[in-house]
Amino acid sequence: QDRKLDPGQRRDRRDRKDRDNDRDEWTAEKDHKEGDQYYIVGTWNDWSKFEVLTPGPKWYTYTVTLGSNRWEQFQIVRAEDWKQRIYPVTCAAQPNGNIKGPEDGGHGYNWMIDGRNEPWVKEEMRGDPGTKYEVQFQPRWRMRTLQWVRQ
Repeated sequence: QDRKLDPGQRRDRRDRKDRDNDRDEWTAEKDHKEGDQYYIVGTWNDWSKFEVLTPGPKWYTYTVTLGSNRWEQFQIVRAEDWKQRIYPVTCAAQPNGNIKGPEDGGHGYNWMIDGRNEPWVKEEMRGDPGTKYEVQFQPRWRMRTLQWVRQ
């Protein structure tokens, strides 16, 4: 006897499949290697200058300062090479989502630090122009994540 799924169950299965397709596949070329340098580039300098992410014991970090619009978008780039972009799988992405790269692609797929007073922005993340956020990036494949904290 065939069991039919209601529309909600079918949608959930498609959504899960789509999410699985958003996951990047491991390759040796994409994995972090000792000595790799990572850079951040974004709206605060009109995407014109690679700024170094400072390596630390757990994270590579960089401090982003909100401009007059109260939001900034950015990507991570390995070795100052646009063909080695590291980017989220959605546009204007929030922290801790799926990450793609490093690879040649991802134009327009940026992380977005949003400090505006909007319903979708958590109150503790809102900020005025000049508010600082520390971007924290962990490049090792199985632990790869990107997040930020308001300072």
